[in-house]
Amino acid sequence: MKQIYCERCSDEIKSRSDLVTSFKFFMISAYHTDCFAKELKDFGGLILSATPINSISTTIILAIATIALWILSAVSRIWYIAVVALIFPLLRLSSWFIYERRVN
Repeated sequence: MKQIYCERCSDEIKSRSDLVTSFKFFMISAYHTDCFAKELKDFGGLILSATPINSISTTIILAIATIALWILSAVSRIWYIAVVALIFPLLRLSSWFIYERRVN
């Protein structure tokens, strides 16, 4: 398997519990849990999303937002709202596909 390296310290991330993925500059980045906290405290907090993509709470919020946008799209008959709603699950799925499935 391909190793996953932290964006901040460049060390290998060996466990899934230590992996935090975040959306930064239109890219998904991987961090150690401690490095993510340090990055938020430093200058990166201005650029970095404060919520990890791979957390349970984010997954639940994204699911609720996607369902709400699909319902809004069906009720208002504005099709591009449904297209925008696809961004959320695609972001979460790409985080899993790129990083999480490769870490034990």
